Amino acid sequence: MKSLLFALFCILMNPAALMAGGLFPEPGDAIISEVMANPLIGPEWIEIRNLSDNELSLSGCVLSDGGTSDHSCLIDTARRLQPDGFFIISKGDFPGNSGVTKNFACKGIVLANSGLEEVRLECPSNDGKRELLPETSQIKEIDSVHFDFDKQGFSKGHSIFFCPFGQIKFALQSGAVFMESYGEKEGGTPGWDECEMLTDLRRPSAGEVIFTEIMIAPEAGNGEWFEIYNLTGDEMFLANCRFSEGKFSKEFYFLGNDVKIEPHSYALFSNGRCLKPDGCAENEFIYEKISFGNEAPGEIMLLCHANDGNEIEIDRISYNIVENKKARKKYSLELCAASFDAASNDSMEQWQYAGEADVYHSYSPAAHFGTPGKKNGCVLPPTPVEQVESQETVENESLSNRGFICSFSEFADSGALISALALLALLLGIRIVAKKG
Repeated sequence: MKSLLFALFCILMNPAALMAGGLFPEPGDAIISEVMANPLIGPEWIEIRNLSDNELSLSGCVLSDGGTSDHSCLIDTARRLQPDGFFIISKGDFPGNSGVTKNFACKGIVLANSGLEEVRLECPSNDGKRELLPETSQIKEIDSVHFDFDKQGFSKGHSIFFCPFGQIKFALQSGAVFMESYGEKEGGTPGWDECEMLTDLRRPSAGEVIFTEIMIAPEAGNGEWFEIYNLTGDEMFLANCRFSEGKFSKEFYFLGNDVKIEPHSYALFSNGRCLKPDGCAENEFIYEKISFGNEAPGEIMLLCHANDGNEIEIDRISYNIVENKKARKKYSLELCAASFDAASNDSMEQWQYAGEADVYHSYSPAAHFGTPGKKNGCVLPPTPVEQVESQETVENESLSNRGFICSFSEFADSGALISALALLALLLGIRIVAKKG
């Protein structure tokens, strides 16, 4: 509050700075459209967008944040925002390879990179004046945004952008990369509209993308992973979809604009790093924050934003339920192809453990079993010997009960024939009963 009063004092003491030649924005004219609060390479920055058809003056406006501390920044020089244009406020200069130039430098804003954060834009009232701010004018809120790093799963090095859908604005994590340095990539779209791009992408509706394989319990030092499948004939983008652990732990991870699945194809998601030491597969993506429970019941969901801003559930599975299958170390659980739909994969009865023929190696010498990112095998591991012998006994009894007993009473006097047939039957596994008379 003190910083805001100080900013107002500066405005009143320096009215010449406000001679910008444009209207001050009214609520709805301009929005805070993107925020980089936790960069990897460049500075923190905030993007303001003009949604109106008029040139707007930002001179005398105040940008402030309200996270762990209250900071503010007065735009104290003549600054204009063109119709449908963008205005970048940053703490410092962008690296040369970014292609981004700041419109105003502001060192007063210090954005939080954990917990809840708020950013506000406040501007003077017009009061019928286009240039000079009268002393009687009041500063008022034009827009504000809120986001929570911990609850919304935002990642370091990715900006947060805000798409307006009616009266609601959704905080989404940017997946576009606008600069790179020494292998580090900075995600964001400073100076252009990522929301418009989202509306043009084909994103899944409920049941069009499903979970088909999960590795719940890998050997220590190896990563968990899961697999999803595109049931449609369209290239499917998962821009600003998210994976969630559902009702059990509420952790989730946002997906970027670069995540897409080819028609009738799989996509693999590995926890924290590539599944194999030699690098990621072409259809492999890295996720963070969520993890499977090895014994307790768990749940994972895929949710996506529709173009109207509403979030819809695409698919959900519950795994490791006590009355069904428990986690088997080093073996993935696979959904059989006959059950490839969002309803059938809800039941663990439709899932089987990967077979030992489907072996792969990760970061430890121990063999793991599954088909990550590939067609599922749906073969159970070999049954223990004692179970095999028991199963053979049951099968023999079943054959007997179904009438697989040959009668050769008419050949009872022909010992040679009976002996030959008995030998043949022995080779074929058929039990012969010779009836007398």
